[in-house]
Amino acid sequence: MKPSKHDLARLVIDIAPMREEQFTGIPNVVKEVALRALAVPALDLAIEFAVGDNLIDREIVAATVAASSGRPLNQALRTSAGVRPLSMSDLGPTAGLNLHIKPPFRRFAIEALFFHDLSFLSIPKVHQAGTLRAHLNGFRAQVDSTDIFFTNSNATKLDLEWYCGVPDAKIHVTHLGHDIETSSVAAMRCRIGSGAEPFLLVLGTIEPRKNIAFVLEWLVANRAVLDEYRVVFCGREGWGDSFDELVGSAGLVDALERGRLKHVGFVNADQRLALLVSAQALIFPSLYEGFGLPGLEAMACGTPVLASCSTSIPEVVGPDGLYFDPLNPFSLTKVFERFCKEKKDGRLEKRLARLSHRSTEFSYDTMFRSMVATIKSHCILRGKPPPQ
Repeated sequence: MKPSKHDLARLVIDIAPMREEQFTGIPNVVKEVALRALAVPALDLAIEFAVGDNLIDREIVAATVAASSGRPLNQALRTSAGVRPLSMSDLGPTAGLNLHIKPPFRRFAIEALFFHDLSFLSIPKVHQAGTLRAHLNGFRAQVDSTDIFFTNSNATKLDLEWYCGVPDAKIHVTHLGHDIETSSVAAMRCRIGSGAEPFLLVLGTIEPRKNIAFVLEWLVANRAVLDEYRVVFCGREGWGDSFDELVGSAGLVDALERGRLKHVGFVNADQRLALLVSAQALIFPSLYEGFGLPGLEAMACGTPVLASCSTSIPEVVGPDGLYFDPLNPFSLTKVFERFCKEKKDGRLEKRLARLSHRSTEFSYDTMFRSMVATIKSHCILRGKPPPQ
């Protein structure tokens, strides 16, 4: 006998981060979760999607995932087409999964919250005042009303324990994955060929946490690098000084005018893959990362990773990353010299093989299955109906 809908755990996933016009960072992670949730058979788990107090039809969610843009979702919310109020009807044990910020009160029998990072607590100076208010408003109440905590790294887990006193048993580390396939990398290499001018890639929004000014400071002290490599910065303008302002402050306007520095802004998935595949190396200077997806993506593309030794980055990139102190440009100079030496003597090729293999250990499928299994086990253990 097939189970009825009333016998099943009901899971409501809040996809509010997918309202962003352009998907980067957290919206991309939420998209990957939604993509897999859409594929779950209805009789396996009753999954619904919400934005705040509004349930969203699956067709709207699917269109938003396919577009990698919040346009379909925002259109639905404006017109109320495919949107209905969230009601706590009696569907058995009900769980809510918030993939970013959750309301500071309990709405479901089981409350789950995913933490991408706690940089707003550990390094607040790299955030705007409005961002800090958004994260900190009702933060303690959010933590106190949560049953299950998911984090994307052990580094974030430790922050959650340290700053919030959350017990170890309530925190579940679910590493992110990537969507880069070996066949796509090979196909892109064929399309690009071997005639491209060598360049170094810096991925990240132009904002203080991503530490772009550090790379420019390093280039000022190592101008010969710009003779051999173009340095390409990929990421939309965030807050703080613009890219052009940072270049001006560093005294590198001439390099920008000569095309030795280039800022390409936001790029789509295919453009991002092309940059990662064809770069000589990724320079990842971030001051703080909850996970550090660019490093993992570079690994999957067989691209060397010269990375900050901060927070979660070594946890993801592993022993074959080339690490530097993100506050000391001379540290990057030494690492870059090692990169150049290994490139000449053949050791870099073996390092890249190990990095590529390590990238296969990170999977969004694994992440999604782990979260769902954890939530379902709590529903079974708790077994109480949703609050009326």
